[in-house]
Amino acid sequence: MRRGEIFGLRWQDVNFETQIVSIRQTLQRYKQKGYQIREVPKTTGSRRSVAIAHSVVQLLKKIKKQQAKNWSQWGSAYDDWDLVFAREDGRPMDMNNMTNEFATLIKQLDLSHFRFHDLRHSHASLLLQQGEHPKVISERPGHSFITITMNAYSHLIPNMQQKAAQKLDDFLSNHMLDTNKNPLSH
Repeated sequence: MRRGEIFGLRWQDVNFETQIVSIRQTLQRYKQKGYQIREVPKTTGSRRSVAIAHSVVQLLKKIKKQQAKNWSQWGSAYDDWDLVFAREDGRPMDMNNMTNEFATLIKQLDLSHFRFHDLRHSHASLLLQQGEHPKVISERPGHSFITITMNAYSHLIPNMQQKAAQKLDDFLSNHMLDTNKNPLSH
């Protein structure tokens, strides 16, 4: 997800039962107006539904529970934007502060040259390396076309080409030499 999509994610777009989040809007910061929800995402592919892991669902439930406590503590001063990631008073988090905090954490972990946005790339790279279908990978970050994904991550493909060649060789060795298993001999 893009930074604005993460910080613009609303509870109404999180389904705990199906483990799906729907990306329908982004949070944007304007100099004059401050933070606003932008109902039209970056591209047509940006409007999407993304499956989330059980561990993420559990984390989101904890966040929701904490927000309920915050709401009761702040009372009528709580400014409910329905945001998943909000300040204690319900207002949007400052995206720049979060990005800076992330950079500080990365520096402490001695992981130089890793930006918040790189989480998006790492997510797609890891899925591609694990053999996930490129179409699924392109849908998760909201790429409009699969070619965008493949062009962005083509540097991973040479290693994958070797694995594919070996898989084909293994299949042919195990199935094509045995006439009972050979699909071409029937």
